[in-house]
Amino acid sequence: MSDEQKYAGLFSGRLNKAKFTVYFFINFLVYAAIFFALYQMPSDSALVIVLGIIVSIPYLLVLGMITVKRAHDIDWSGAWFGLILIPVAYIVLLIILMIKDGTEGSNKYGEDPLGGAL
Repeated sequence: MSDEQKYAGLFSGRLNKAKFTVYFFINFLVYAAIFFALYQMPSDSALVIVLGIIVSIPYLLVLGMITVKRAHDIDWSGAWFGLILIPVAYIVLLIILMIKDGTEGSNKYGEDPLGGAL
């Protein structure tokens, strides 16, 4: 298996709304705690900026991964993650992803993560 195939798998498949919501809030709380700790450091430190960027990269990767998989569950393209560039629109998308039921049964993105059970 090539590296491309291995990492592309992180953004394929489906994620039900309960797991999406839990993963989203865990990811957010961990990120917020780290940023809170970072901002306790002297604010004139360039280290705070560098560490903030370093911490943001895995946060955004996880956020992208769960958003794409959840969009796939409702039979939407993962490109909807692009709305992260428009914060108000992305918040609306998150709310939709947290309340909308996924596609029952298989869709073009994979098998039903609930196995057909509600």
